Amino acid sequence: MKKHNIRIVLFVVTAMVFLCSCGNNSDTNNQPKEETAPEAISWIEPEYIDLNDMLITVSEEHRSQQFRNEVLDENAKGVDAHLEDQNVISTDELNILKTQKDRVPSVSVNDALSDVDLLFRLLKYGYGGYYYFGGDNSFNSTRDNIISSIKSKYSDTVSADELASLINENLLDIICDLHFVIDDLFPIQQHPEKFTVYYYDDSHLFSKDENGFYKTSDQNEKYYFVGFEKSASTIEPTLLKDGSISYSPVQFVKADNHIGKELIYLKSENGKEIKEEINWNASHPLVEGYSFMEPHTMYYSNGDLAYYSIKSFPFNSEEVQTNYVNKASDANGSKAVVMDIRSNNGGDTDKPIKEWIENYSGTSPSINSLTIGRVSLIDNPVYSGSLANRNYGKTIENERPFIILVDNACGSNGETALCMMKSFDNSLVIGTNSAGAQICGNQRTFYLPNSGIAVKFGYTLNFKYDYKNVDYEGYRPDVWWDPSMDINCILNMLKKADI
Repeated sequence: MKKHNIRIVLFVVTAMVFLCSCGNNSDTNNQPKEETAPEAISWIEPEYIDLNDMLITVSEEHRSQQFRNEVLDENAKGVDAHLEDQNVISTDELNILKTQKDRVPSVSVNDALSDVDLLFRLLKYGYGGYYYFGGDNSFNSTRDNIISSIKSKYSDTVSADELASLINENLLDIICDLHFVIDDLFPIQQHPEKFTVYYYDDSHLFSKDENGFYKTSDQNEKYYFVGFEKSASTIEPTLLKDGSISYSPVQFVKADNHIGKELIYLKSENGKEIKEEINWNASHPLVEGYSFMEPHTMYYSNGDLAYYSIKSFPFNSEEVQTNYVNKASDANGSKAVVMDIRSNNGGDTDKPIKEWIENYSGTSPSINSLTIGRVSLIDNPVYSGSLANRNYGKTIENERPFIILVDNACGSNGETALCMMKSFDNSLVIGTNSAGAQICGNQRTFYLPNSGIAVKFGYTLNFKYDYKNVDYEGYRPDVWWDPSMDINCILNMLKKADI
């Protein structure tokens, strides 16, 4: 935590300097034949993207997400309560699982097998993602693999560490859920290769017209983007250090699929083919490592800009209420709002997010979403809502630019804040993809009775905008930017737009 505090203090100082300084796609299958690259061509500056024009375009895209209802409506109708699952575990067994127990160094083989059997019955009984991730076919097969491994590897006892690792590795093969945790073996720490990362090379800048992305030579000849040598990368709006927004190469892939260098192919209007080298750079979050942080709230305004930063949403936090929620209406006199939720790992409640939006806009937020609950005694009393709780999205009127800063350490309720704030007209998400911790919320903790291994999972299944699981990938930004860069990039962007 000391390391985090140092990073945050440095960040806060930079942010205050930043505010105080304010005054009043082409198909890769069509790649050209490889030829010897000609001498380097000199390129002129691209036509940069106008921020105000982008706000109009992006607002329409955000609005369409809020009103894309057909897929979620259809899946809400098809929900099966699976009431027969209530018989797979007894009330006594559930009470034992809810009772905190000290972890033991090792257990007998028979006790290990008993823990595994009880765990998989618990998952069938109440895990929110049980049927989404394959139901009996997937989970029974995984259980059998674990049992077979225990019987073949151990004759007498099994260490609790090895048992937890065996369960974790097998379940992660079928479950893509960042809130699913065995024995504090967090997926993002154990398997960083499973997560999607933003790589960039902003030395290549493109303009765009009706024919595609292009560079213009100093001879005023257009060279159009054709494709990449190896990857399925794209050209996307990217924020540069000087605050300009330009089209630039983006590689958005699982970490173990990353390509360090490759060629990019261009073709001129008269058919001349060239290739240039791409050197992909990895982006980094504001705070490395996905671990729960203190709120570290910050609010600052100079009249023109209102800047808010918050790193978590704990339950009943006086700091969050005083420095965040109660300061929301102060932004109404500003020309622009910057909401910095980089490295916000979530927290116990989304109440501060809703209250901030209500205080700022006078309107309660509503996201286009579907929540599917399991009927069980996991969360006493019995889950009382409709099995399929369908919320319909709405946009919130907002006249000023609302900039949301995000990185891939922003997850869970941090992503809830992201989605709610995208409801604002004139909102723009800048940074990388978020962490992707959305599919199963309402996390609860259970303890396997023999080993004491802790198991954490959610009993609800959650979707926003469509019926897609975003865990391990997150939500993509509107403008890509390495969140570890100096925050003055944002100030420069607003200055260039005369905001």
